[in-house]
Amino acid sequence: MPQGLLGLAAANDQLTVTRKFDADEQHRRSEIARVARELARTRGYDGVTVREIASGAGVSPVTIYRYFGSKDGVLLHLMTEWSITIFEELYATADQRSGSIADRISEGMQLVIERAAEEMDLLTASMSSITSSRNDGVSIEGFRPVFLELARGSLGDPEWTGASGAVHILGHVYIACLLDLTVGRTSLADVTTNIETAAALLLRDVQH
Repeated sequence: MPQGLLGLAAANDQLTVTRKFDADEQHRRSEIARVARELARTRGYDGVTVREIASGAGVSPVTIYRYFGSKDGVLLHLMTEWSITIFEELYATADQRSGSIADRISEGMQLVIERAAEEMDLLTASMSSITSSRNDGVSIEGFRPVFLELARGSLGDPEWTGASGAVHILGHVYIACLLDLTVGRTSLADVTTNIETAAALLLRDVQH
């Protein structure tokens, strides 16, 4: 697994940089995440409650708070898990993308958006967790490593540092496009076109 993905996976296995989980706790967290994922897929953000997650996982609500901090913490954990899987697909398909840096990163982001659209209820719940007023742990700014990993996976280069500033801005466009998609303001075709346009403008002068 590329170093960037290892970093995301490691971060996903910790509540804070100093709080690590043993094997039993990891198993319990995985079961909680599985239940939350099914609830999010069938009921969306408002249909996911800490009480129902706890009931389905056979734990107390206090355990949810101890492992994830909040309902939004659970959903952000799911988003990270999903991102790791998608990034692995990006790396595996990188040799199928050609053209300029902008072209390849754009194609990679379009692939991610298409995959996200296939899990619309889960995507909607995850995006709602990012924008929730109750989310006190993660801001969109905190996704800077994710945006860079999107670019690296699209290029198939885990060491690429390139135009990280432009990629960060493009990442904000990517989040905005996902939000538009979840609220039905923009079609999937228009969203992917918007990403293509933004990548062309922001990365047009990047040669390596």
